[in-house]
Amino acid sequence: MLTPEIEYMQNANDKKTDILYETVSKIKQYSMFLNEEAKKQNQRLDDMENQMNKAEHLLKKTRKMNSKKWITVVFLLFFVWLFI
Repeated sequence: MLTPEIEYMQNANDKKTDILYETVSKIKQYSMFLNEEAKKQNQRLDDMENQMNKAEHLLKKTRKMNSKKWITVVFLLFFVWLFI
């Protein structure tokens, strides 16, 4: 049979063990939540990067088209000026 002091200490130890177990469980759940949030944010960043790359590609394409059009306009104006 346990003495009252040992029984008290064992009960206190059990309570602390339960609290520790609950705390570890909460930390694990929060860690899993943070992991999922990090994955979502990384996916958003990847999507943003892809959108920026597409926009950059379109801008470069537009810039090339504008320079080609500019050359065409200059030649047309030159020929119009020659015939006037």
